[in-house]
Amino acid sequence: MVGLRLPARRPPAVAAPEVASVQRHHLRVLAALRDCLVLRGGQAVAVLEDHARAAGLECERVAKDPERANLVIRLRGTGDGPSLAFLGHADVVPAHREAWSVEPFAGVERDGAIWGRGAVDMKCQVAATVVALATLARDGFQPAGDLLVVVMADEEVGSAGVGAPFFVQERPDLCPDYVIGEGSAERSPTRGERCTSSTTASRRRRRPP
Repeated sequence: MVGLRLPARRPPAVAAPEVASVQRHHLRVLAALRDCLVLRGGQAVAVLEDHARAAGLECERVAKDPERANLVIRLRGTGDGPSLAFLGHADVVPAHREAWSVEPFAGVERDGAIWGRGAVDMKCQVAATVVALATLARDGFQPAGDLLVVVMADEEVGSAGVGAPFFVQERPDLCPDYVIGEGSAERSPTRGERCTSSTTASRRRRRPP
């Protein structure tokens, strides 16, 4: 499955087009960065960072390789409640053009869907969470606890040592109370069609006093 279908209606009305725009831009940036073995995601992260900063969100890069930075986007809370992070990744696996009916890194919108390598895994979820946080920030919402989007640089391959292992070593202090991750695939029949829906959530184990 390579296409992300856009909903016909989704409140607020601006949300779906905004998500589509960020995702399409993100995919196009990857076109200049792909390499036959590893896709370098520094500029792809910059797309998300620019979108978040424009809404007044805090952004921090945590990078071993500046060209493949991890990104933390934060909507700061009052400190009266637990923190929640949405975990995603900016990299995608390589794509062979001959196997595709569209340019895999062009972010093509066709038949109500955006097509491209990484549209489902996982530009759609990353774009949606960043847009959601940006919308909350623009509306002046302040949560009880911090809301974060944490974007890893090297989830698909992992051999470069620039993603999650480096991130947790570099920022052990950044430990959200709850994390919602990408999860794994579960297929369910809906009105004669199959859809994939999965979310994995985890809670930090607090140390005893």
